[in-house]
Amino acid sequence: MKFAIKIYYNNKPLILTDDSEEYKKGNILAKGYMELTGAFQRNYRMAIQHLDKPRSLGAIIEDNSKGIRKNI
Repeated sequence: MKFAIKIYYNNKPLILTDDSEEYKKGNILAKGYMELTGAFQRNYRMAIQHLDKPRSLGAIIEDNSKGIRKNI
């Protein structure tokens, strides 16, 4: 795993990473997070909508494109 960034929204984590499986191995609670693939605007909207729900634990957006690595 080259990067993993944790952002909190409504006191719930939104994880941005290039390897969600690797992240979940090190974080047991992350196994219950919603997973989305690709740094697309639609995925960010879906993650925020999910985090607005009272029973959601968190969300992971995985993207392994070269562009996202340069920006972080």
